[in-house]
Amino acid sequence: MNIENAVELLREHHEEPPKPMRLPTEEEVQQAEVDLDFVFPDQFRQFHLLACNLVVGTLEPGVVFPDVLPYINLRRIAQDGWSVGVPRKQLPFCE
Repeated sequence: MNIENAVELLREHHEEPPKPMRLPTEEEVQQAEVDLDFVFPDQFRQFHLLACNLVVGTLEPGVVFPDVLPYINLRRIAQDGWSVGVPRKQLPFCE
C-alpha cells in the first residue's frame, strides 16, 4: 500500500475529535528533522503533511509540533526510544 492509499483509508475512518489538530507546515517538519538530526523517510514526511491530524482509534503517532502533550511529542518519543536501545537509524514514532 502506498502513502496515498493509506491516507485515503485514514480519511474514510477519521473520527472528528473535540479539538482537531492542524497539519504541520513543511518548515515545521524540516525543523523536527533538524532537532532530531534525522531525515524522515518520504512516506513519513507525507503522512505528517497530509494526515497526521486524522484520528482513527486510540493509538496516536508522535507529531512534529514541539508544544504538544508528551505522549504525542515526536521529539520526546524518539529520544526515549533511542535511549532504551532503538537503533539511531530507526525513528521511534509511537508509544
